[in-house]
Amino acid sequence: MIRHLVSSRVTRQDERGAAAVVVALLMTFVFIVVASFTIDLGLKRVARRDMQALADVVSLDLARLLDGRRAGEVRSGDGERPALLAAAAASLDRNNDNAVGGSSPCGGPCVTPYLVDLDANGDYVTGGDGLPVEVAEDVVPDAVVVVARTSVDFVFGMAEGGSVTRRAVGTAESRACFRLGSFAAALDTGDTVLEDVFESMLTDAFGVQMRAIGYQGLVRSFIELDQLAAGVGVGTVEELAALENLKVATFLQAGARVLDSNGQTDAGAILGELATKVSTTLTMNVADILTVGNGSAVRGSVNALDLLGSTGLAVATEVANQNNFLDTGVVWADPWLSKGDVKLVIIEAPRQGCGRVGSTADTAQIRLETNLALELTGEKISGLALSTADGTNKSQVQVSAAVAGATGTLTGLTCGDATDVDPEEIRVRVDTEALAVDVSVPFVMRGEISTNGILSADYLNSLGLGNIASASLVLDLDVRAQISTSLAAREGTVDTVYRVPPHDYLDPEPSPEAAGPVAIPTVRTATFTARATPKLKVKLVGGLATTEVAVALTELNLDGLQNAILHGPNRVGISLDNVTANVNGALVPVSELLGLQVGGADLFGVPRPECGAPSLVG
Repeated sequence: MIRHLVSSRVTRQDERGAAAVVVALLMTFVFIVVASFTIDLGLKRVARRDMQALADVVSLDLARLLDGRRAGEVRSGDGERPALLAAAAASLDRNNDNAVGGSSPCGGPCVTPYLVDLDANGDYVTGGDGLPVEVAEDVVPDAVVVVARTSVDFVFGMAEGGSVTRRAVGTAESRACFRLGSFAAALDTGDTVLEDVFESMLTDAFGVQMRAIGYQGLVRSFIELDQLAAGVGVGTVEELAALENLKVATFLQAGARVLDSNGQTDAGAILGELATKVSTTLTMNVADILTVGNGSAVRGSVNALDLLGSTGLAVATEVANQNNFLDTGVVWADPWLSKGDVKLVIIEAPRQGCGRVGSTADTAQIRLETNLALELTGEKISGLALSTADGTNKSQVQVSAAVAGATGTLTGLTCGDATDVDPEEIRVRVDTEALAVDVSVPFVMRGEISTNGILSADYLNSLGLGNIASASLVLDLDVRAQISTSLAAREGTVDTVYRVPPHDYLDPEPSPEAAGPVAIPTVRTATFTARATPKLKVKLVGGLATTEVAVALTELNLDGLQNAILHGPNRVGISLDNVTANVNGALVPVSELLGLQVGGADLFGVPRPECGAPSLVG
């Protein structure tokens, strides 16, 4: 009995030991299977990543071949540029050192390029097999699709290997920078009036006496935008354009460092000095002076003086809450007009546009509004006394100008060596907004005047009063002497072409519709409204009594009176001359500084357009 119990206990212990061994072996097998799947799946994931990177870099390389040639020419190549397949093989060879895979039909990772057209969304047509449909030989392709593939053999052989395919779309992007109006070009003429206005503008904006800075040294200096972006701590021009509340001192100092690093030390010293003098509280939004087209990997440059001028207007706009009052230095010089400076409102700073076709640039907008008092006491014109409806004898001369600016849209560009043999150019469509300029002087004319030239003999005879010895008119008129012009908003119909040469990036190309700087015209009018019905006073031959007859204002020919008002040696005519001269003394130089013209704008290219810059789509 005792022997049986001992034997039973030993048997059960042996069985438990055997089970433990089986469980251990089973768990080891499970762990090996799981580990093998994990490693093999990770290997395939690495292969996907490698193929995507390979497709990206090869598509960028091949996009450099998309330079406006037809697909057949790109595929076959020429003496200077390789054939498409040869370029693809060379790019694969350069970039395939560490890619995973090695059993594909081409003996390892391989790539296949397809020349395609892209729609507005960046998509291309695919066939029933899912592969891109290529364009015909005589079509200029928009993009190149690169399909990269490889095969991966699983390390542990638990399952068959797999094929990995990835694709990328590369395109060649052409881009340029341009401006409507240039402070640098305007000041490069040496016009002292323009210099005075510019100095006044920036002195008001920065609180620094600009004449002492010697800003003229910036006229022919250019700042690379990508270096400027790095100087303020961002990586791209797009990020630069998006900066808000950037300190002006920081911005100018960054520009100074870029100029210094490129050997333009004198210009760098000017910007650097200004950066130390502006208030540290002044801030700006870079988008107020620079626009970047969507999807554009922008480089380009900006003229240093244009950058400074636009920054000044952007600062003043921020400080004054959209009211940048510019003291032009022009004063009224008229003994009958109340004294005062001509002040303009410049709304928004002119913005440089950069990017591919479709990018835009804007001019500034101008508004001038002021009221002056014209003293009329004792003044007569053609025997009629002048006064005002309110009895003060001080007519409120109303002066207004609203120039809403212009917008340019990049429509095309051509790259070259900027030589007579190989010029470069940009093409811009300029749209203008409404323009209205008005000067008016309201007053009252009262008194008695001869009918000579106002009422015809036929009209007098038609009254049937008899043989008239003398006739006069008693008038009480509201009069408005006015100079005005207006132009509705207009979309450009033809491109403005800026070609270098003959241009040199510092001279303008006016848009074809442009009709000169904004100014008050010389054409004047006077309108008459009867305050009381005009009366005709008639004396007949041999009679002593005076007959009075009411006459409609429409029966009167007031052309002679209008001419006397507008052009005669009287306070109204002389003051209109003076007001016109003074307002134009402000409008003309400011519009020239800003590149504004009636019905158009001055286009300036910015060195230099860039063609064939490769980029990925999507």
